Amino acid sequence: MERAGQLIGEKYRLIHPLGMGGMGMVWRAEHETLKQAVALKLLRGSQPRSAIKRFQREAQIAASIRHRNIVYISDFGVADAGPYLVMELLQGVPLSERLYVGEPLSVLAFLALMDETLQGLAAVHTAGIVHRDMKPANIFLVREADGSVHPKLLDFGVSRSTDREQGHTITVEGLVMGTPEYISPEQARGKVGDHRSDLYSLGVMIYEALSGCLPFRADNPADLLVALLNEKPLPLDGLRPELGKPLAEVVMRAIERDPAQRYQSTSELRAALAACANDTLAPLALPKRIPIPRPTPVLSSAPPPVRGSAPSAAPPPRERFPSTVATEVIPLANRRRGLLLLATGGLAVCGLGLALASRAPSAEARPHSRAPAAITPPVAVDAGVQQAQPAPPEEPLPTRPPAKATTGRRARPAENTPRKGAKRELLRSPGF
Repeated sequence: MERAGQLIGEKYRLIHPLGMGGMGMVWRAEHETLKQAVALKLLRGSQPRSAIKRFQREAQIAASIRHRNIVYISDFGVADAGPYLVMELLQGVPLSERLYVGEPLSVLAFLALMDETLQGLAAVHTAGIVHRDMKPANIFLVREADGSVHPKLLDFGVSRSTDREQGHTITVEGLVMGTPEYISPEQARGKVGDHRSDLYSLGVMIYEALSGCLPFRADNPADLLVALLNEKPLPLDGLRPELGKPLAEVVMRAIERDPAQRYQSTSELRAALAACANDTLAPLALPKRIPIPRPTPVLSSAPPPVRGSAPSAAPPPRERFPSTVATEVIPLANRRRGLLLLATGGLAVCGLGLALASRAPSAEARPHSRAPAAITPPVAVDAGVQQAQPAPPEEPLPTRPPAKATTGRRARPAENTPRKGAKRELLRSPGF
């Protein structure tokens, strides 16, 4: 377990932890020789080989792109504590925190941040990289010395190179990678996806910030993916009509289920958002939201959604699922197969229970150790006059014949033979 003061790679001294991600922990560290403060991301615990390769790829991808809106990676190495990468130490807060803390941002200020984010994302796509995990937590708002704020893209842990000839991709077809709330429909199906998947995730972020809720809501990640593939989101102008129809149409096109219907490049989406940033949006602000603690996901008891159905009311601000950064989710096909086997097993158990219940003897047919109580005789109805029919005489219970006396032994009385003193005991019994 890493601790403050520990030396990593013989040149970086750990100061204190800054946060924890899906694959490791980020520490504030200091270069022993240069006395420079840096952020050091260290893989935690024992990780599979694929995770280590992905971690190294994150360092290579981020280091290959030099842009003011992308975090700068300065070093990578493997120490006794595990693989680590070193990046610039940023002062500020992630967008996911800024949306809940402080006064709400104005709509125009938020659109300006999205414009810079799209500039950084354009540099990523130009380098032949698909980020695949665009979300508010991976956009860090850096406050400069002059007080200005600029976004920087973080966490390229699940990124993929589009240049297959270089053999840099470690993605497996059929794996769902990313964060369920912001994942694109093609990623939810286990497809690799391209730069339009990043544009979809960014469109979900804009929809959430402007409306105060996500396009889809569910009780667990599996149901959320089902809703993403089958349901239709509420139109943005239905949730906030004051934003205007042009901006609502831009956002809804960005989150189209079919990639061919979305914006095809970052420059195209930037131009569409810039055209909507007019004076009519100046007095508007983002909706103020209250932080909600992250719950433990539970199985949904709601009925499955109907394909192609559209919700009729705006969903309330939903609770978030735990972060799934740089994780590989079980393929949807295997999940459906497991649910089918579980349902089949449940039906088999129910059928077995019904069969056993039908074969169980009724209360009337069960044997009794005592003599049965007298049954009320049936009543015959003749011309409206009820006449009681006498009950048939009860047959005496069979008795065991007395045992025969044997030579030299006294004969044992039968069980039903009254013993001496039985009458006296009967008279002394209570209630007689």
